[in-house]
Amino acid sequence: VVKIVKSFGWAALNYYKIIKAFNNILNTNATSVALVPYKEPETQLITYKDPYGESVDIQLEPWWVVGFTDGEGHFQVTEQQTGYYSFEYKITQHYASIQVLYALRDYLGCGTVCINDRKKNTMKFHVMGKVDLLNIIIPFFNKFPLRTSKYLDFQGFKEAMLIDTERMKEGRSYHDYELDRIAEIKKTMNRGRSFNERLKCSVDLNKEISLPAPWIQGFMDGEGCFQFIINPVVRKTKAGYSTINQFQFGVSIAQNVSELPVLKQIELGLAKGHFTPKLGLSYEEMLKIRKSSIFMIRTVNEVQNIVIPFFEKYPMYTDKRFDFLSYKNLLTLKNSGAHLTSEGLKEMINIINGRNSRRIKPTIPSDWKTS
Repeated sequence: VVKIVKSFGWAALNYYKIIKAFNNILNTNATSVALVPYKEPETQLITYKDPYGESVDIQLEPWWVVGFTDGEGHFQVTEQQTGYYSFEYKITQHYASIQVLYALRDYLGCGTVCINDRKKNTMKFHVMGKVDLLNIIIPFFNKFPLRTSKYLDFQGFKEAMLIDTERMKEGRSYHDYELDRIAEIKKTMNRGRSFNERLKCSVDLNKEISLPAPWIQGFMDGEGCFQFIINPVVRKTKAGYSTINQFQFGVSIAQNVSELPVLKQIELGLAKGHFTPKLGLSYEEMLKIRKSSIFMIRTVNEVQNIVIPFFEKYPMYTDKRFDFLSYKNLLTLKNSGAHLTSEGLKEMINIINGRNSRRIKPTIPSDWKTS
């Protein structure tokens, strides 16, 4: 308990009595709200069925959850019509990757999986219960900190929630200064936070500590992209004109330029690559750019000898795993010279046309129910 309390910040000094008082506040039995020592979720291999009808073996561990949350997660503080606030930790995915949301629910032991946007075919895993947020989600991310500037959103989320819980403990409405503080926190979360704050946070979080491989695995499952492009180029020769196929392939991650420090850590933990914009920019130069920063691995040696073996050892769990398999297949075909024959080139083009956003994805069933 002492270790948990120390990591909570200024409001955490009352953490134990806040949770203990939940029994009276929420009018429930003590076993459902009593503070218990934080227990790390068990890592185990579970087989899930994806919407395509295929089996997916998923083995989550803490740093995968952190990496995936750094890429896809959100911490939200929402003002209700009653004047009070609700709190939500959520991860959104296309329905095609719903198996990952179930895995998160089962691994963390809390939350539900429900429809996020039926028109966009997106689902979400979310946790809104305050007991689960206080006893599971917050201690989890205290022990396994986020590595992007999303860390700041979590810190704000945690502080706002503890302010709200202190109010509940005392059975009263908000004090004015509490409302002001929560409103300030809400305003600066997510896109509301300044570039300067996000950049400084990213620099501080990634100075000395390397990224665990499962973090890279989870983050890439959310943010990574496998690219393979065939460009027919017409060239003039002495005999006339000829068409030559040029190949462009790589593995890339795009983030706001404020996350350049974490992209550099990914390079150190994965493989040497190319940065756009280049590394070594001054703060003033990054302020002027204010756009996406892209890290791309595109040399044959790095891709074949490092990247592919990495994702064979640390596999994708979302439907992005199909992109990886197609990517690996395309490289194998190219290396075998398949592109030099019309049949082989046609096969490669067909694979490319079935990748990424071009793949036909399943839609949410009309009778789908929250679970």
